[in-house]
Amino acid sequence: MSEVFRREHALHHRRRGRNLGVLAGLLGLVVMLFAITVVKMGGQQGATLGNPSASQAGGWGAEAMVAPFRSDDGGTQ
Repeated sequence: MSEVFRREHALHHRRRGRNLGVLAGLLGLVVMLFAITVVKMGGQQGATLGNPSASQAGGWGAEAMVAPFRSDDGGTQ
């Protein structure tokens, strides 16, 4: 009687195969996104990591962040 409960049905085998296929697809997607990220971030020699415009803007200083909001007349509006 206990062998009836231990035996797996064909449906279980198909479902397991489908689940492994989904797992492989998701892992492939994660690996692909990681590789793209490494290639895009690692290709710049001497650039500041995380801020692609840091070399032109002078870094993360307050001066670079305030500059777009500054008016041409020296701050008086």
